[in-house]
Amino acid sequence: MNTGPEAGVVNCIGPSPSDASVVYVGIANGGVYRSADGGATWSPANTGLAELNVLSLAVAPSDPQHVVAGTSAGGYRSINGGSTWSAITTLPGPTVVDVVFDPSSSQIAYAAGAEGALWKSTDGGATWSAIGANAAGKRPQTLAIDPSHTATIYVGTLDDGVYKSTDGGGMFTAQNSGLSNLHVSALVVDPTATSTVYAGTVNGGPFKSTDGGASWSVFAFGVSGTDTASLAADSAGTIYLANRSGTFHTAVGGLTWTALRFSATFVNAVAVGPGSPGRLFIGFGQLPFAVGGVFYSDGDRSSFVRGEGIHGVSIFSLAVDPFTPTDVLAIGGGGSTYLSKDSGLSWPPITSPESLPVSIAFDSDEQGVVYEGGARGVNKSTDGGETWNAADAGMPATVVRPVLPVPATTGVVLAGTSVGVYRTADGGLSWQATAGGPAGIVWSLAPGSGRVWAGADDGVYRSTDQGASWARSGSLTGPVRALLDSSVAGRIFAGTDAGLFSSGDGGATWTPVAGGLPGGLTIRALVDDPTRGAVFVGAFPGVYESVDGGSTWTAATDGLTNPYIQTLAVASGDALLAGAQAGSVFRMAAIAPIVERGAVDRAPSTETGTHEIPPRP
Repeated sequence: MNTGPEAGVVNCIGPSPSDASVVYVGIANGGVYRSADGGATWSPANTGLAELNVLSLAVAPSDPQHVVAGTSAGGYRSINGGSTWSAITTLPGPTVVDVVFDPSSSQIAYAAGAEGALWKSTDGGATWSAIGANAAGKRPQTLAIDPSHTATIYVGTLDDGVYKSTDGGGMFTAQNSGLSNLHVSALVVDPTATSTVYAGTVNGGPFKSTDGGASWSVFAFGVSGTDTASLAADSAGTIYLANRSGTFHTAVGGLTWTALRFSATFVNAVAVGPGSPGRLFIGFGQLPFAVGGVFYSDGDRSSFVRGEGIHGVSIFSLAVDPFTPTDVLAIGGGGSTYLSKDSGLSWPPITSPESLPVSIAFDSDEQGVVYEGGARGVNKSTDGGETWNAADAGMPATVVRPVLPVPATTGVVLAGTSVGVYRTADGGLSWQATAGGPAGIVWSLAPGSGRVWAGADDGVYRSTDQGASWARSGSLTGPVRALLDSSVAGRIFAGTDAGLFSSGDGGATWTPVAGGLPGGLTIRALVDDPTRGAVFVGAFPGVYESVDGGSTWTAATDGLTNPYIQTLAVASGDALLAGAQAGSVFRMAAIAPIVERGAVDRAPSTETGTHEIPPRP
């Protein structure tokens, strides 16, 4: 099995304090991954996790299945090892940057909100209450607990240094004497001498206190760089520091830091599992400079092993070149763009526009012309995606989600924005708002025979004049995230957050689709495969296939280790490609005639490969 575009930018690591085999990591825009073998292999654990930018993780000290996650949109809790998550309504965020459990209790936990909040839970993270108003107002960034006196809490803030509470968060006092940089990003308490505390700053390097924070001194000799992303301690009292330059450690009583034999830069997280000294985990990555991942080391920390299976950049969009169908472009989170020249077998990265693209489409009438929609408008390439230029004059300042070069035209392109559909008739030189269409977010655009479709928050719209004007099509409510005017099935399909719907009367009426398709699926992608005579659905979770025009459906999930599918495409060789939310491209190749075939077993490839899925028998 080949790995796909592997770019797991690791924000945080949560080892279980009670079970050395269980570890969780939070990925930038990739959700949570869980390892049950100490970090050797990872699998996604995102069901119910509506916000995938995970910033912090805490595992209950006595229960490896009990986890709290802080995200860019509040807190989430799982009590079954990440199999399912539920939002914590009393931990709303908006940004929960750090979460810690009391090391002596699985019931007591603390959380920090970057916008100005501190919370405490006494029921295992189910409910939370605000604490420490004076410290919270200073934009807390990080938390640490004294393991020998767990009512002692340290809070690092962005605006005003370190605060300390000795009564479990009842009252906090500033502890900043000698702390010449007050932008504190990381804290750790030495477990072998708990009056010794280390503080890392955003731009002033690390500091050390030997009197419980009453006074601080610079402790930066041997560290490259002035930033600090993370601090951790093992049971022997060795302290680890992570920053953009790498990873460093200092032994008990040490006067200097020494770089670890770990060459990766942009290290965002460092953590130590249970045991003596405990497995060291290092998480790194920053796009577009470093694709990221997790390494771990035992013993003397002289060698590191990379965990397999993390794919942390969501694949938003796949597009096949109609003139050279072996060429496929993929758009990933963080602005990453990949170009496969072999129908999705390998995915070398290419230069991306600076607009954080989220969608991509080839023009079927002009060879080499590609359009990208993104956070800052539309970009255009005339060389198959190798180079890009802005093509959004007249476009409002809004995110462009779908883009659609209208077939059988020259230069007519549609763009779905947050304020409706925009249209250009000159290849992106100038754009105008269209008439009669949706006024809000447009999630999907699709061509048809003599017509064009748009899926919006309030339903489906239809145009018969190449997108210049629109009319509401039926009473289906949205958001409609995927549309397909299927030549295989002879009907139109609409994918919503409440499942799949179809229309056989040109969009006048819509009917829920069943026939083996689970109800309530969140549909994100639809594609025809004329060679197979099949229609495919990409959903949260899974891929489903119909070979009878949508009457009955079967799961097409063999080998699909990440079932959260956001985009589908069919490349040369009848290869079905599926882009997953947490950053992998899966490939199912057809065989003609179709015969039963065993699983494909391949050695791991480089970071730009693809998951190969055996074809359905």
